[in-house]
Amino acid sequence: MNRYIVTLSVVFTILLTSSATAGELTHKKGMVLVKAKDSTFEMGQVNANIWGDATSANESPRHKVSFTHDFWLDTTEVTQGDYDSLMNAVYSGYASMGAFSGWSSQYGLGDDYPAYNLAWYDAALYCNARSKIDGYDTVYSYTGIKGTAGQGGILKGLVVDTSKKGYRLPTEAEWEYACKGGVSGDYYWGKNYSSTYPSTFADSSEISSYVAWAVNAGNMFLPVAKKIPNAYGLYDILGNVYEWCTDIAEIYDSTDRVDPCVLSGTGLGDNNYMAVRGGCRLSTPSYLRSTSRNAVGDPSNDGVTANTYIPLIMGLRAARSVATSAVRGSINSKASSSVPYISNNRVVFNAAGNGIDVTCEIISSNGARIAVKHYGNINAGSHVFSIPSMSAKGLCFVRLKVGNESYVMRVVNGFVNAALSR
Repeated sequence: MNRYIVTLSVVFTILLTSSATAGELTHKKGMVLVKAKDSTFEMGQVNANIWGDATSANESPRHKVSFTHDFWLDTTEVTQGDYDSLMNAVYSGYASMGAFSGWSSQYGLGDDYPAYNLAWYDAALYCNARSKIDGYDTVYSYTGIKGTAGQGGILKGLVVDTSKKGYRLPTEAEWEYACKGGVSGDYYWGKNYSSTYPSTFADSSEISSYVAWAVNAGNMFLPVAKKIPNAYGLYDILGNVYEWCTDIAEIYDSTDRVDPCVLSGTGLGDNNYMAVRGGCRLSTPSYLRSTSRNAVGDPSNDGVTANTYIPLIMGLRAARSVATSAVRGSINSKASSSVPYISNNRVVFNAAGNGIDVTCEIISSNGARIAVKHYGNINAGSHVFSIPSMSAKGLCFVRLKVGNESYVMRVVNGFVNAALSR
């Protein structure tokens, strides 16, 4: 299965019927349009002890997430055929992962099998390759590659710019929203994990109709798109291979979030762990829940952690924003300022360097710009700026762009004293 053997330029709409729901889905080049704009969902798990003491603590607390954009998402996990063809076309020195011993018949080998044994850097470079083939700006920029592109090569000087319209890994929030497919339960076929589910042969058979997991896959990955998809037409969103996300696996809090994507703090290059979702062919039901989350090594430090350990069970599913998010800008992997906060209708922050460009915007809930104020280049030190006047009431956002950093705060009927979040 290779979406690039033939160029498909026509967007078409089909009627999908699954066991969960039916509805119109828009497809393009093997992707489905996930209509998330102006939507809010509950992200995470209420119960921090889902199958034992603190076993799901990293999924709590549950919090509200809102989106200001729709996004495209691959209907299947990226296949070996896709991965090989694009990486060979774009990166010199790349050789088939089969020859590289990254894939083998022992675990599943063929164009329709998911690409596996991929580090986060490999997944990012695949997304860049796809952007270049389709003429989009790349999301992941870097100063050099140490090693071989797509085969555990390490990206030096990495910068992630989620405002670009190229292909990228989905954020954790996008992934969970898409995985649920409009269903609030643990599994997109409407069931919840409990002491009584799954507990019978019939329960296991039901799971097997949707998922490649420990019972029906075990030591081998399965070809993509052989199971029942969710209501958004996403195949294998649970099971088969774990799927990389673009952001760091942050610790949750109860704060409402808008387009969350954690890319900085200590920075992508400083001992962070990248989020992975969906479970894999070895997973048991507790790890196949839509809220289950894991993290793998940081792609940093010259590969001391993540790139010397490339998990066999890791793959990817690419995403692409329909339009630049109204409340997010580019985020550098190294923070240039401390986190700003709002106090008495003023933005307060400390700048770490000189000549930093600062802009403050008020964004309505539908993404329209209500007001904007440009403060010009500022120097290192503490700064206090007044917020532009807000003529609209109700839900809106404050976005502060500080150099290559972007911060946002969700407000309702006026401003309060609170920190902005990236």
